[in-house]
Amino acid sequence: MLTTLCALIPSFFVNLLLGAYADQLGRRIIFIVPLAGGMARVAIVCAVAYWDLSTNFILLGYILAGLTGDLIAFVMVVYVYTADNTTQGKNRSFLMVVATAVNFIFYNMSQFASGYFIESAGYAWPMITGLGFMVLSFILVVFFLRETLDKSKVQKASLFAGVKGIFSFYFDKPLNPIYKRKDFILLGLVFFIYASAMSSSISTIFLMNEPFCWGSKQIGYVTSAFGLSHAVLSTLVMRLLQYAFSDEVLVIFSLLSCASGRFAFAFANADWQIYIAYTTGALEVSVLAVIRAILSRMVPKEKRGSLFASFSVMETATLAASGAGLNELYSHTVGEWRGLTFFVIGCVTCVSAALMIVYKIMISLRTPPQVRVTVDGPDQERSDINSAGSIQSQDGGEPA
Repeated sequence: MLTTLCALIPSFFVNLLLGAYADQLGRRIIFIVPLAGGMARVAIVCAVAYWDLSTNFILLGYILAGLTGDLIAFVMVVYVYTADNTTQGKNRSFLMVVATAVNFIFYNMSQFASGYFIESAGYAWPMITGLGFMVLSFILVVFFLRETLDKSKVQKASLFAGVKGIFSFYFDKPLNPIYKRKDFILLGLVFFIYASAMSSSISTIFLMNEPFCWGSKQIGYVTSAFGLSHAVLSTLVMRLLQYAFSDEVLVIFSLLSCASGRFAFAFANADWQIYIAYTTGALEVSVLAVIRAILSRMVPKEKRGSLFASFSVMETATLAASGAGLNELYSHTVGEWRGLTFFVIGCVTCVSAALMIVYKIMISLRTPPQVRVTVDGPDQERSDINSAGSIQSQDGGEPA
């Protein structure tokens, strides 16, 4: 928990700064900054493991990572870059889910492999190997990643104006006349409420306690296996469901999948029920990715960095606050009902799903006239509005 706070507290303010300048400095620099901080953190952990230094130095590494935005900033720019390089509509939302799934796959594979690596070679060499991969990623970004933001068309703004711009979507009239301010507010609430419930790390403690009494190896095997299967399954199911449903409906399905998994955890008393809980929550991977895809089509390219930064700030705040709160709830209720925290998470996720249903109904009831709207931006994305209020991309005719 201490290492998490050392990273999250500074990253909250840094992500505000990165968000303020994400649409001015370009995408590549936002990739470089968190990668540099990540390399510094891993390098310090390598030094601690190799020379048997005090573990207090590890906190310094997490502080440095936080001062460069940490993983949340990197995830933010990955989504922005994906949106910049895709057409609006289902193609973009699918590729954002793919990006999330790839992250899940590599994370779970690294967690699974590092356990064997540590057993055979100690702690130092796995960390050194990880540092090598991060250095390679840094080199690829610096020398080969194409910049997607045309800086010549970007208006320079002060720091105050940039920070204000991060939250302007929820207070000012939208630039795109198709959408309304309440659209941003509703989707922001869906994101915030869901993110506040997903940040808890109590499942490990839950599985180690009675009646399951799982060991660390079994927990590692099961969570890694289901993490990989969730990434693959959510991607495949997402693609299939897109043929029949809109992105908004897919978010609702994914939220209900997440809630059902949490409720199954809350009432689980045997191992097979844990497996059912993991299985029913398989679609959770796609929730945040599709929400970001929906939002990305509501603003021009030169505003996406600021928009996604607002969600990164929300993620940072919820990870720091709700994670501690849910862990505290679990510690005080484990004696009476060990699954109460999961039940609360499930209920909170249902609230998020209910708000998404409200949003879907709200946009379905809109009946704008047949108009053509051009969203100003370097990519000049054009959209047609049909009488049902859905948006169709010119290039493929897919509803956005």
